[in-house]
Amino acid sequence: AAGPMLLEECRGLGGCETGDAKITGAHDLPSRHIIHTVGPVWRGGKRGEPLQLAACYRRSLELAEARDLTTVAFPAISCGVYGYPIPAACEVAVSAINSYFDEHPNSGISEVLLVCFEAEVSSALERTLAIHERPPGLRERIAGGMLGLLAGDAVGVPAEFKNRSHFVAHPVRDMTGFGTH
Repeated sequence: AAGPMLLEECRGLGGCETGDAKITGAHDLPSRHIIHTVGPVWRGGKRGEPLQLAACYRRSLELAEARDLTTVAFPAISCGVYGYPIPAACEVAVSAINSYFDEHPNSGISEVLLVCFEAEVSSALERTLAIHERPPGLRERIAGGMLGLLAGDAVGVPAEFKNRSHFVAHPVRDMTGFGTH
């Protein structure tokens, strides 16, 4: 989809070692750059696969930062034909990305997207993200806050802009429509 110019640019990169990454233009794709990384083939986890996989994420983020990119999207590296077990790969990915930002607190990267093409990857990633959530319980607190705001707004609309004395005679007992709301 990027067109023939991507292949031409990649030929000039001189290959890419496992755990390393290189960056090219995106050519006909709707982004500025493509970061190419080579994940490890799973061989049981005893041949440095977790370190190599973590290096893919770290090196990709370094390249993004060097080019002043603010958003990076990652697929589940090595989870396809390379056979990396999905739960283990998700753990490595989230840990490596968190470690990068711990070491680079002033990073210009403001968004990292973890793109899942399969439900199995999505489920494993959700479980991993919940374990590594910073601070723990943040999602629940945000959801609770939003629900509280929505409920308060829905119930409070009939009472907006009225004095307390009005509610002595006309207490709010139900959710009712009010003007344009």
